[in-house]
Amino acid sequence: LVGSEMCIRDRIYAHCEQVHNLPPAFHYWSNRHLLPLLREHGFDSPDALFLKILSEQCASGLPVRFLSIGAGNGDLELQLARQLSKSGYENFVIHCLDLNPQMLERGRAAAETAGFAKRLHFIQADFNQWTASHEYDAVMANQALHHVVNLEGLFGEIQRSLRASGAFVISDMVGRNG
Repeated sequence: LVGSEMCIRDRIYAHCEQVHNLPPAFHYWSNRHLLPLLREHGFDSPDALFLKILSEQCASGLPVRFLSIGAGNGDLELQLARQLSKSGYENFVIHCLDLNPQMLERGRAAAETAGFAKRLHFIQADFNQWTASHEYDAVMANQALHHVVNLEGLFGEIQRSLRASGAFVISDMVGRNG
């Protein structure tokens, strides 16, 4: 998104607290095609896949840094932080990247309230022009990549920022209209 399109998106999502209320078409395709594939590999949802990958990285015992592209209000990231902590992992930080400052502020407030302000860091940036300032042990994108215009540029930056043992985990659906 560029210029006035960014302002429109900011206004649309400024007061949107339920950013993952997806349309019926998503649930139809997801339940019919994606969920059976996930179940073949022992997962009941994309969130479980995210948790597995992040847990595997935390298991090293070394400090790990994760990036979530299109984190929005930070709902998934806070849920993952809770689950990682419940599993005994305290060696992680999740950078929550999003364009919308209002959404990031809601995420920051929720993390503070839940006691995870030190684990969740909120970064405002446009994915189309983002440059990594850190190396990451895992990068995740949950229902965000369909908003990206410069997908090749973003993927190049992700590849550059991922450690050799890192993982890039995606859950997204792009329809015929792009």
